[in-house]
Amino acid sequence: MTHHHEPTPDKRPRGSSTAHPHAHHHHVAPAGSWDERVEWSALRADEFESDLRAATEALLEAVDLRPRMRLLDLACGLGHSTSVAQAHGADAVGLDISATMINAARRRFPGVEFVVGDMVDPPVGPWDAVICRFGAHHADPAWLDAAYRVLGPGGRLAIAEVVVEPGAAPRETHGMVDAAEWRRRFERAGFEEVRVEACDARLPAEMTRGRPSPPTSIISARRGS
Repeated sequence: MTHHHEPTPDKRPRGSSTAHPHAHHHHVAPAGSWDERVEWSALRADEFESDLRAATEALLEAVDLRPRMRLLDLACGLGHSTSVAQAHGADAVGLDISATMINAARRRFPGVEFVVGDMVDPPVGPWDAVICRFGAHHADPAWLDAAYRVLGPGGRLAIAEVVVEPGAAPRETHGMVDAAEWRRRFERAGFEEVRVEACDARLPAEMTRGRPSPPTSIISARRGS
């Protein structure tokens, strides 16, 4: 998910022990308690979704979503991607390490299942598909091994990320890496048929502090049989 001067993120955990609880909107959350930040995100969520929905649709296409597929949405935040997957007929579950965020997701989408949990220790599968929208770069890299473990044979993984230029300084990318590094990480975890494809999603101006939205990509792969 080009070097884009991503603003320094909040350091609270999100989908894993090293991740931020709501990467979708973390760049502009106001000062105050975490509950206040979640409330602020919830109030702006629908506005942000008009820009981010394309990433969700691309993720679901990348995993070849079909009715009754079991799908796990990692670092789900307020649950939009989880709810869209369910609306398409999937048996979808959203996971986030932030209980406050999960409670907000449950209020927004009462007919969708959400659980508090860590990306490095996801619910036991087998899952047919695993997705993660703009949260993977915050997580402990071990999350990829965990995703492989809980996917069933032939199951698909897809993430939406800002992919930076090769050689970008790590301290300036806040965990985001270039396409070749994502490919290496996926293959190291055992995934096959790794693809990196451009995505039309735009990060909202509030997330980039008014700078132009950097290019976003979908990285997807398949667990072997």
